[in-house]
Amino acid sequence: MPDPDHAAIPISPLLHRCSLCSALRSVLLFFLGSCGEDLGGGRKNERGRARRRKEASAAQAREEEKRKGPNFLLYVNADTIRESFISKCQSDNGLLNFLCYLGGHKGFDKVIWEVADYKKGENPSITFKYHSHDGEEGYPGDVAVTATYTLTSSTTMRLDMEAVPENKATPISLAQHTYWNLAGHDSGNILNHSIQIWANHITPVDQSTIPTGEIMPVKGTAFDFTTEKKIGASIHEVPGLGYDHNYVLDCGEEKSGLKHAAKLKDPSSSRVLDLWTNAPGMQFYTGNYVNGVVGKGDAAYGKHSGVCLETQGFPNAINQPNFPSVIVRPGEKYKHSMLFEFSLE
Repeated sequence: MPDPDHAAIPISPLLHRCSLCSALRSVLLFFLGSCGEDLGGGRKNERGRARRRKEASAAQAREEEKRKGPNFLLYVNADTIRESFISKCQSDNGLLNFLCYLGGHKGFDKVIWEVADYKKGENPSITFKYHSHDGEEGYPGDVAVTATYTLTSSTTMRLDMEAVPENKATPISLAQHTYWNLAGHDSGNILNHSIQIWANHITPVDQSTIPTGEIMPVKGTAFDFTTEKKIGASIHEVPGLGYDHNYVLDCGEEKSGLKHAAKLKDPSSSRVLDLWTNAPGMQFYTGNYVNGVVGKGDAAYGKHSGVCLETQGFPNAINQPNFPSVIVRPGEKYKHSMLFEFSLE
């Protein structure tokens, strides 16, 4: 997905049309483009510091891998998907599995996307494009990718992502990693938000948070959000630091080719987010590793400051034959759509 550092400037004018309320606009601006220049010139320096912190963290991870030895090929020209991908992802090193899960050391969130199209008018939109080359981060084949953000009304935003492999079959599963806090900027954690997720199952994970291949019913467990429930109600029962699990979207109603994935509510502001998608799964992540991230107005964001609703293909599907395939072949087109509907209740 486009790095917010690059996407914020063209996206933020679109958000000015969101007329639900000025506070909701600030929520959207923060989570979709809080690094934009329209939030103050001082943000440029903060962007630089944040980027340097990320680069230092990535460099540290690379040095750690060097000390442990070459566990996988970073660049491959494999003719078979399974051989190339397993050589990278099936490792006893949890870091390597996790990096594969996120797309590698330099995923699509860390590359510069070009603006391919920009439309004004009643339903403004902007389209970004990126060309991923054969061997980039270990993935086979050249892939042309686009992401289009559209304001379909004053209270709805749609994201359509498409990818076309040009010469080799390759795994493709793109996700939107927005952190949502409907209470607004610098308002604390999201544990008092309530959520309903239209999923009767999750894909359990191992100690490295990689799905094991099992598809587990949620009924009677801390993972059950089939009816509306506060996020913090059972989070203490979840192994680890909180929710970071793929939900199998198998019971939501459909409209316009998209199924209802989740409904998020904030009781303090009465704001509601309904999420619709055509993806088979959704990663429900409660910001477990957010720790002192400095944001707008120098606010420091801590654990559980935001929640992510990442619609996606199932993680680790490449190694789990019972999961829906994420392989896309030349001549096929990957399509992933999300509709974000905002309201008050």
